[in-house]
Amino acid sequence: MANEPEGASAPDPEAGEPVEILREFREDVSAEFMHGVRRKIDRTATAAHLADFSWSAPGAILFELMQLLRQLFHAFGQSKGPGL
Repeated sequence: MANEPEGASAPDPEAGEPVEILREFREDVSAEFMHGVRRKIDRTATAAHLADFSWSAPGAILFELMQLLRQLFHAFGQSKGPGL
């Protein structure tokens, strides 16, 4: 550090300079590659949605069944008036 000029510091990795250097190496991506990447992302998202649905659907069905039973017991538990 004694040999460095005043005000010089280690390169900041967040400064973005390496990205500027890599910009000249940029190559266009083929449509087939992008299509494959998109398909893989869609498959992953579909699997995640199915896993989420498989966990939440039984709970939702059970909740609806409990509400139905509660309403049935409430409807049949009410008296229809005296003498009926």
